[in-house]
Amino acid sequence: MALIEALGYPYDRQLRYLRQGEPIPLLAALARDGGEYLWIVETPFAGEDDSPLDQLPVWEQYRGLDDVDAEDIPQEPWEELVGEIFRVDEPPRWVIFLGGRSAYLMDRTKWGYGQYLMFDLDDLFGRMERDAIKATAALLARDALAPDDGPPLHETLDENSHKHAYAVSSDLKYGVRRAVELLANEYVWYQRSVAKQALFQDEDWPASSPPRPSPGSIASSSSSMPKPAGASWRSSP
Repeated sequence: MALIEALGYPYDRQLRYLRQGEPIPLLAALARDGGEYLWIVETPFAGEDDSPLDQLPVWEQYRGLDDVDAEDIPQEPWEELVGEIFRVDEPPRWVIFLGGRSAYLMDRTKWGYGQYLMFDLDDLFGRMERDAIKATAALLARDALAPDDGPPLHETLDENSHKHAYAVSSDLKYGVRRAVELLANEYVWYQRSVAKQALFQDEDWPASSPPRPSPGSIASSSSSMPKPAGASWRSSP
């Protein structure tokens, strides 16, 4: 409870239900734009060699929440339950999963790819590095995930990441194109000069070979390699 409130979330235990009617105990829930946006769930401390995501919900998490019978409690590990959470009719965008020694931030748009953020709280607070603690708080805090005004921090980070990836991809495609152009130029020059000189060794063949083509463009020649039909260089918009 202390961690949740320190991150700016209201501690408000409640239930949500999966598609098959299984109850999921929440520590807090936030709505945004009229829909479910963020759920916070937890599991008791796991063994040192066990993953919190392998744990099952326990009865103590439901105590005092509506009328829940023991047989209603899900018997799947949390890793499967998180996937089910993201498949309900109105799923949250984010799930914060508190697992004792660690905390997880799960994004619905990335969970299917097996991607999520995991924070080792034991290591984080054990080292007491102020910058690392601030960075963790910034990524998990309500002001970052569900600000009252403006886009969430993570959307801005994703947008900048995609722009950077596009720039790197564009540079890579240009480099590959240039390499192919240079190889093609070299091949045309070789066919015009070296290969023909080796084949026609007579006095009628000019003593001087055609100059190598400049690297700026692919040289054209009737003796060059055939181009596959429909092939052309294109750059993504």
